[in-house]
Amino acid sequence: MRGKSYCRGCNSHNLFRALDLGYSPLANRVVSPGNLESAEPWYPLVLRVCTNCSLGQLGEFNSDIEIFRDYPYLSSTSSTWLKANEIFALEMIKMMQIKKEDLVIEIASNDGYLLQYFQDYEIKVLGIEPALNVATIASIKGIPTSPEFFSERLANRINNVCIPKLIVAKNVVAHVPDIRDFLSGISVLSTDETLIVFEAPSILNILKKMQFDTIYHEHFSYLSATFFQQVLSDFNLKLLGLEKVETHGGSNRFFIAQKNSTVKIGEYYVKSLEVVLQEESSAKITNSATWENLSGTVTSQLENFRNWILNSKHKLIGYGAAAKAVTLLSAAQIPRGSFSFCIDNSEGKINFFIPGHQIPIISEADYLETYVDEKFVFLIFPWNLQNEISERIRSFAPNAQIFVALPTIQEV
Repeated sequence: MRGKSYCRGCNSHNLFRALDLGYSPLANRVVSPGNLESAEPWYPLVLRVCTNCSLGQLGEFNSDIEIFRDYPYLSSTSSTWLKANEIFALEMIKMMQIKKEDLVIEIASNDGYLLQYFQDYEIKVLGIEPALNVATIASIKGIPTSPEFFSERLANRINNVCIPKLIVAKNVVAHVPDIRDFLSGISVLSTDETLIVFEAPSILNILKKMQFDTIYHEHFSYLSATFFQQVLSDFNLKLLGLEKVETHGGSNRFFIAQKNSTVKIGEYYVKSLEVVLQEESSAKITNSATWENLSGTVTSQLENFRNWILNSKHKLIGYGAAAKAVTLLSAAQIPRGSFSFCIDNSEGKINFFIPGHQIPIISEADYLETYVDEKFVFLIFPWNLQNEISERIRSFAPNAQIFVALPTIQEV
């Protein structure tokens, strides 16, 4: 099995068991009220690392079609994320001198959260988004969107009709079961004048920041600059530079181009890549002892979280029915009924239940109508948005106690 017996990045068989989080259901497959009594499948949640290319990865228990064809996550629900991508669009327009006649393609374009900002400058855009429900939302907004999975085959079809100046793939490479096909498609779709930008959380976040709740089955891979530096050459691509960004608790923005590319990026990004490669080397990602030490720390943190839940003297509610919630609740083996409900503003999640734990998901409006006079303790599951979310909670529950679970249980 790819990701279990051999590496999806370099095809080697040099994998070791890095972190075992037990079993978990699919994190983003929210449960409808009519299916609460149905048995949900739980799958092993075991991170393995390749000693050959340093790629962290999970085994494949479901296909990307099963996971992503109907996807409840909408990028535009976070104002912080929208602002970050508006700034990114302006930076790319300036760096690449993108003009109206140029084309920007985003792979996994979700609801058009990014491409809308290029459209504001009348730049041609094309989104590629396999989740049919989400692609439809983007199309209604007027953003041309192809409801397909990106692959080498699709890249050949697109390449026959248009050539992009910029290809963006934010938080998608980690979700791709066949990375080699994906990178082959990127190579086909680009020219020596195309800049390719990938963005993904760093595997170092798990090691250094205790972000083990970012491990779930929809994330097939856990990436590093070392991985891209080694594997891109197989596809006539090269890693030009890197930028550290704060999104998703700390991500790397990779600048990539064809080997013979004429694209230029700032010296800052080149030097930043050198720094990160050294950080990754020092962290000893491919050393099993490194992960053994982390495993003990994770076990202690899960026990602390479970005890905090069990000893709470107040009613608990969650905020943000994110995939992180499912991993944390499952790994800590939190009993059902520990949370009264979870607030979330994604329309695709409201009136459903958090998978595996039967926690009802309600909107802020529902909370204000029914529960505003009751006393609760809030736990923010998407800790990467804790500032934005805590401000929202304070706006309607000014005296509420608000906590996050990672890297340790702490009050916001």
